[in-house]
Amino acid sequence: MLRLFLLVFLVVIIDAGELDRVHPKFRPDYKYVATIGGWMKMHRVPTDWRDARTRCQLEGADLASPSDDLMLNAMLFISKDAVGVNCGVYTGIHSWFSKGDFTSIDGTPLWKMPVELSSSQMCSRKIPHPCTVLFPSGTNDAVDCNQPYIFICYRKYNKEIHNIKSECGTNDPEYKYYETPGRCYKFHLQPQTWPDAYKICLAEGGHLAIVNSDEEVKVISSIFELHPANTMLSKWKDHLLLGFILFNETWNTIHGQSLHEAGFASWKEGQPNNWPHPDNSGHLDLYGNNQSCGSMVRGGLLDDIWCDTQFAFICERPLPDVAK
Repeated sequence: MLRLFLLVFLVVIIDAGELDRVHPKFRPDYKYVATIGGWMKMHRVPTDWRDARTRCQLEGADLASPSDDLMLNAMLFISKDAVGVNCGVYTGIHSWFSKGDFTSIDGTPLWKMPVELSSSQMCSRKIPHPCTVLFPSGTNDAVDCNQPYIFICYRKYNKEIHNIKSECGTNDPEYKYYETPGRCYKFHLQPQTWPDAYKICLAEGGHLAIVNSDEEVKVISSIFELHPANTMLSKWKDHLLLGFILFNETWNTIHGQSLHEAGFASWKEGQPNNWPHPDNSGHLDLYGNNQSCGSMVRGGLLDDIWCDTQFAFICERPLPDVAK
């Protein structure tokens, strides 16, 4: 069995290397695997099941499931150096919709897959959790969804989708290129807290937008003005989250520069003012300050805001040839 397993993946690696040259890229952090017809990425930082699935979705993929022998071998192979003997990786197999009815995210039932729950869990009364982990032995066990595990994301190749070419280096059509700053931007109307906005931009292959010049703030302001106050979903209709934050009593970008070093440090009059949190409970915001995250108001000036309050935001992507 082990010899067959290694032989299969020798073929996978060889084919993947050949086909990488003819198949369009999905993302630079994903590896194309020919035998499963798609891309995989190992996330080596453990998290809970809900966050694992969310991160995969934000990257344009799904939480991988051992839906057939090739996917099972691919998941075991990619995780073999990242997990210990008694550790495993989250899978997309779950029973969220109906207790005891385990399916993959795409709807494949467990009984059709080359894995089964361990003998100690075969009785449904002993399966209290709807999330599963794949162990190096090939066993898929139900576990507490709040426990942290590493995980694998999978994106199936779709010729129609992945033949789309974009100067922004992504198949996400909402990223638009602007020549003056030489960057691509995406406006997120659905409001998020600053940490969640940071995570979403990162998962999309970019980062929360950083203003580096007067010219760039004009571009970002023009994007903001395409979304008038009456179309905004956030309670705070005139603020847009940006990639800077208060750290050690200094306002720095998420890349570690001061605002002056980054190239733009024009604040709204009276700001930053560290305004108390709106719940009036003496609440200290993220990083121990009342207002310690960065935003821009309509017109292009900076303002400090509460990190745990939801606002619209904008992500930025460098062009592929200058991407970090």
